[in-house]
Amino acid sequence: MTKWIRWSGLAGFIAVVAVIAALILLLLPFVIKSGIEFVGTKVAGAKVTLDDADVTLSPLGVRLQGLQVADAREPMRNLVEFDEAMADLELAPLLVGKAISNELSVSNLQFHTERATSGALDMEPEEDDETQGPSLKEKASEALPSVDEVLARETLKTPAAGEALKNSWKVQSERVDSALNAVPDTDALAKYEREVKEITSGRLESLEDFRQRKARLDELKARFKADREAIRQAKEAVTTARSDVSEKLSELRAAPGKDL
Repeated sequence: MTKWIRWSGLAGFIAVVAVIAALILLLLPFVIKSGIEFVGTKVAGAKVTLDDADVTLSPLGVRLQGLQVADAREPMRNLVEFDEAMADLELAPLLVGKAISNELSVSNLQFHTERATSGALDMEPEEDDETQGPSLKEKASEALPSVDEVLARETLKTPAAGEALKNSWKVQSERVDSALNAVPDTDALAKYEREVKEITSGRLESLEDFRQRKARLDELKARFKADREAIRQAKEAVTTARSDVSEKLSELRAAPGKDL
């Protein structure tokens, strides 16, 4: 079968594919950055700027740095901005023109922040016409809600997740402290040792002496059993606290991406 393969042609084809792939990887960050700024500006009606975009190969994903979306109604403020956002991408859907991300992380997400420069778009001068009514863009600008109005009717997950983590930490810390306070310390263990020696040392003088020692030993065993149960409960409290706090921390980390 190999006699039907032209190795020189195959090598040339592989070289061309490699060059095309390299050009795509070089141009893709620029395309992503330009696309976000162009489409974002059209949608927001104000300047959308992105400092940098990068494509990672292992794992396949996109990293965005320094995004600012200006507020069309207040050009010296941003509707939203963040320092960095990272999203992984599935390769197979990309081949059919779909972008599917299973994980998105956002760093330093902020709303309604001050801008260093105006985010207003450069408007082309319009001909004076006193009889002309408001333009479509003016109507759209009037209908666009402010960031305060948007946030007032949206339930953000980040503040709630932060409060849940704070409450979890407080409750679980109190439970762990209470459980640890019931655990015997080194002084209690030394006392056990002394009492055992006192009970088992010396000769038995009489039947009454035996009964008294047995009663003391039974009381000691009961205390030891209670202390052992306290240790078990302390371990359980620590395990439960670690699990609950870790769960709330994971929810807090995921909340900014969901809010965005």
